[in-house]
Amino acid sequence: MAYITPPQGIPLNIYRGVARALKNRDFDFGRTRDKPPAFTQTEKLIGITLEAHEELMSATSVFPFALFPDTITVDRQKLTIIHRQFFGVGNIVNVQIGDILNVEAHLGPLFAALRLSSKYFIDNHQEITYLRRSEAVKLQRIIQGYMIAHHRDIDCSGIDKDQLIILLNDLGQEAQKL
Repeated sequence: MAYITPPQGIPLNIYRGVARALKNRDFDFGRTRDKPPAFTQTEKLIGITLEAHEELMSATSVFPFALFPDTITVDRQKLTIIHRQFFGVGNIVNVQIGDILNVEAHLGPLFAALRLSSKYFIDNHQEITYLRRSEAVKLQRIIQGYMIAHHRDIDCSGIDKDQLIILLNDLGQEAQKL
């Protein structure tokens, strides 16, 4: 190994130490490595909970046609369907977006119905009727887009809510216009 003289002003022992570290490649130069921050389980749970409260879209069946209106809500984590039978009486169904197998929109001239299939539904489908046509179409597109994103392992948690709605709506848009 050839001996290299240090530049003026740098002591010889520091120069040799740096040269040795570079040769062994165990010197970090004070740079931080790109490590993701370590979150505790509590912090992870808080993050998921905050995402679950961010509602992307909701629709309720029209009152005169449905005496006790049903509601369907999509948030960042799950889809919630509330079937109401009487005042203060109802059935709440929650399903994760990744567990939805199919979503169908049955469109009429004024109203529409959404039919959802999941591997966890007892009779293998849930149906919400007498939704406004425009809301049903938009819900179907958002759910379909979310299903596609989930199956392609795309993490949507860091995307802004308004931008996420636009992207999912575009991704889930059907090929033909009705």
